[in-house]
Amino acid sequence: MINVKEIIKKLKEIFSTENIVNAARNFYVMISAFVILVVLLLILIFSHGSGKSSKKSVLPTATLRDDLILPDEPGIKQEFQYYHLQKTKWNDEDAEKWFVKPNSQMMEELSTSNDKLISDVLEAVP
Repeated sequence: MINVKEIIKKLKEIFSTENIVNAARNFYVMISAFVILVVLLLILIFSHGSGKSSKKSVLPTATLRDDLILPDEPGIKQEFQYYHLQKTKWNDEDAEKWFVKPNSQMMEELSTSNDKLISDVLEAVP
C-alpha cells in the first residue's frame, strides 16, 4: 500500500531550500564555466589571427608576357577535332552513309515495342 506520509516527506526534502540553493549554485557554476571557456576561445582565435603572417606569396608580381601555349597531349592526334559544326540537313552522301532503310524484321520489332507501350499506358488508365 502507498504510504502517503513517506511521499510527503520525500517531496519536502526535494523542495527544501537547501536543495534549491545547491541546484542554483550548480547552475551558476556551469554558466560561469561556459562563459570562461567562450572567452578563452575568443582570446585564442583573435590572438592567433592578429600576429604577422610569415607566409609570403610565391609570385607577388608575376605577369604573363606571352600567350599561354598548351603542350601536346599524348594519344591525341593533330587531326583530332574537339568540336564540329552541326548540319541542319543531310546531304545525299550522308544519307547513303548513315540512313538504313527498314526491313520487315525491323518494322515488326518496332510494332511489337509500340504495342507494348500502348498496352502499358492503357493498363494504367482507371
